[in-house]
Amino acid sequence: MTFGDDFISLIVSFLVALAGTTVGVYAAFRLDNYRDSQSEKKARKRVLSLLHYELRKNLEIINLIKQVISAVKIVGDYVDFPVPYEHPSFSIYEGISNKFELLADTVSFVGVDAAYHNFLVLDDAVKRYENRAVVALVQPNLEIQKQLVKQVIEQRDAIIEHLTPSEKGNDIFTITKSAISALDREMNILDRRFWF
Repeated sequence: MTFGDDFISLIVSFLVALAGTTVGVYAAFRLDNYRDSQSEKKARKRVLSLLHYELRKNLEIINLIKQVISAVKIVGDYVDFPVPYEHPSFSIYEGISNKFELLADTVSFVGVDAAYHNFLVLDDAVKRYENRAVVALVQPNLEIQKQLVKQVIEQRDAIIEHLTPSEKGNDIFTITKSAISALDREMNILDRRFWF
């Protein structure tokens, strides 16, 4: 072997080693990116799943609230104001508020936020209804009691109207169902997304 052959052999060995190192580093970066992507995907899916669960549960609760407060009975001077025994839940929504960056670029975020805003409005109205109903039931002054009963019935009617599906689709049921559908679509997209 001559010096030229040795030099070419050395250059070829160096280039092969360089190519092997480059491929190895690239593969390591791809693997690391894949793991990060999978980790973020799992975290996002977990957040979406939790919100999905709470929205479905709240849909059942608001249905019960409508049934309960629609059952107001007025018999003579006696008024029976049933009060809901369960309120919409906000624990998951509030618990993951610091993880909203996981949802920022999702189509479901706006719908979920709108659904929870409606739950807050409803919950506030139901609490006012319950407070007035309790005060009306224990009020000894008949004149004041009549005024309170009128307010409770107005409050009840406002809640029932809020819970009645509208043609515009801006009622709490339609908004919540739409948010649940958006979450379903988002989770399906995450399931189908590939890393390469």
